[in-house]
Amino acid sequence: MKTTLPPSRDLPPHAHARIRARLEREVGGRRGPAWLLPLVAGTAAAILVAFVAWPQATDTGTQPARPAPTAPGERPQPGPPGVTPQQRAEIEAGCRRHAGASDLLLYQLIDDAAGRFALLYSPAGRAYACHPGRTPIHADGGQFSDVRPLDWLPGPLSIDIVTGNPAGGAMAEELPDPSLVAVSLAAGRVSAEVARVTYTYGGRTAEAAPTNGTYVARILYPPNWTPPVMSPPLGVVRAYDAAGDELATVRLSLYHHVCFAVPGGGDVPHGNAVDPPHCQGVAVPWR
Repeated sequence: MKTTLPPSRDLPPHAHARIRARLEREVGGRRGPAWLLPLVAGTAAAILVAFVAWPQATDTGTQPARPAPTAPGERPQPGPPGVTPQQRAEIEAGCRRHAGASDLLLYQLIDDAAGRFALLYSPAGRAYACHPGRTPIHADGGQFSDVRPLDWLPGPLSIDIVTGNPAGGAMAEELPDPSLVAVSLAAGRVSAEVARVTYTYGGRTAEAAPTNGTYVARILYPPNWTPPVMSPPLGVVRAYDAAGDELATVRLSLYHHVCFAVPGGGDVPHGNAVDPPHCQGVAVPWR
């Protein structure tokens, strides 16, 4: 008879959250809150959200393999309006170089007082935030996010990139207007019926008109603004249709607390802390 205990092993990603969620369901009958909420009169929520880059979820090979999701059809095509093929090629080349990835495609490009910002996606399901033209010392301000599977959304919209920069620092020297150097940004994909997206954070709201099935909503603040790290209610993205009706309210702090099942296998958003059998809804095609 062996008396030696087996060696301890680290739990796979999100195991702690899934174990806790399962215990809550089985013991207390509690369920996690939904982040995708229909428009309901009187709805309000307190939110705790940090002013940091969106966490990146990664696979370590410790989770069981899942079936390949079913393709919903042709996804939106890259190439923002008003950007020439040559400009697009130059931007993609620069961002690919800094990202170390050769398959990134440009979907959105904005240019305002805080400089240029590009949103790129890889066909395999990675989002990349890039600042074209910024000096190499800042590595183009690049940020990756895993958004697999790319062809599916957790409702009318996804939140693929959330990032921000407080005022000050060497970056201010490179901006068109150094008096506006504090930035908060949310970006992602939308379904076909979404005509307008708003992002509210720190007492201000930015609007974005989706193009190529994507949106970028960037809020600019004066240089004396300080991000309120733990002061609710903050961090809300809303989607509207062409008639102005609200389609969804996405609260950043709850984004990874639910999941939507993908036809054919899998679930979104990637990296959520919910067991797939307990997904609250069906994913929406990105097209």
